[in-house]
Amino acid sequence: MNVQKGSVYIVGGGPSLKGFDFNLLKNKDVIAVNCAVDQVPWAKYFITMDYALFNVYPRTKIEQFTGKRYFISNMVPPYMIVQDGKIMDSRNQLCFDLGCFYDVIFSYDEAGIGFNWNDFRNGHNSGYSALQLAVLLGYKQIHLLGIDLCIGKEIHCHKRYEPGRQKWFVRALPKYVDFFRAALRVLEDTDIHIRSYCKGSPLNDIITCSSLDEIKQH
Repeated sequence: MNVQKGSVYIVGGGPSLKGFDFNLLKNKDVIAVNCAVDQVPWAKYFITMDYALFNVYPRTKIEQFTGKRYFISNMVPPYMIVQDGKIMDSRNQLCFDLGCFYDVIFSYDEAGIGFNWNDFRNGHNSGYSALQLAVLLGYKQIHLLGIDLCIGKEIHCHKRYEPGRQKWFVRALPKYVDFFRAALRVLEDTDIHIRSYCKGSPLNDIITCSSLDEIKQH
């Protein structure tokens, strides 16, 4: 694990961030998750494990991001393989070009939290991967913004993803929540502290939830 650091702000795409002044996060360490990089293009880190991101977000725009860019490759599904040094979906022989990322991390476990880079857990979603990244980078105060994990009229504060994605998200959500809950319980036994700024999140009965207005005071 890297040298101990202070606070980091993980910015997801949940609708709780609608109307939020993202400039309040300037001069802070920020991890942008997926399309949240639109709101915080000056973030220190950008992370995704979503191959579908390339359908809605130009590769050239990813390359313009000046922070560190991480792609997490979930190798848990048996159809994900490495062939000739390239990641491939063997179901349809899709080969992925991830050359626009600073680092591609292979993840072989979805549950829990790893405490070294060879044991990166992904929780089957990018927001969870951002939490794992923050732990491995050595941050002791981790702030969750837009990691809502709940269903309302909208599932994102942006319009990047296609309309049909909501049905897919509804099916996947219980699994996401279970992974997050288990990870937070692991972190309870460490000196790492997690705070939520996501009103209505099912995680708020485990960790402290604060108003987004409180970020102005930090």
